[in-house]
Amino acid sequence: MQKAWFYEVHGPKEVLKLGDFPIPYPVQNQLLVQVCAAALNPIDFKLCCNPLVFTDFPVGKGDHVSRFEVGDEVYGNIQNFNAEGEFKQLGTLAQFIFVEENLVASKPKNLSFQEAASFPVAVQTAVEGFKSAGFKEGQTIFIVGGAGGFGSLAVQLAKFLEKFWRS
Repeated sequence: MQKAWFYEVHGPKEVLKLGDFPIPYPVQNQLLVQVCAAALNPIDFKLCCNPLVFTDFPVGKGDHVSRFEVGDEVYGNIQNFNAEGEFKQLGTLAQFIFVEENLVASKPKNLSFQEAASFPVAVQTAVEGFKSAGFKEGQTIFIVGGAGGFGSLAVQLAKFLEKFWRS
């Protein structure tokens, strides 16, 4: 058994409860990962405290997993949808979770688990923002809140794109 945070009704953070749940078993293309750090983002509270970002290391894997071995350090955003647009899997506030192999990447060695857990949603938001705005070579961009979590990553992404376009 493992400890996990869960909720039975939508609402504020006070609806979260800590309980005992069976440890999941990975199948086919899934990893069973031991959660070392999880991030809560503003979107999580809009989805009723649904943490989607984690960093951990696999402690088990399905038969079709080929990119990772047990003990590798991984991180990612496990947000994944089925054909109907509904979440296939929710939450990372547990000791162990299963995740599809294609939703994780190797954790950079120079980042702690906590630092790596803070990146995926903020970076994804910056990338999607640039795409939505149609940001193209030669354009100038103004990033409001460039010192915050999302803003600092958006500034770095804009600088990377500028160098990429110049090379």
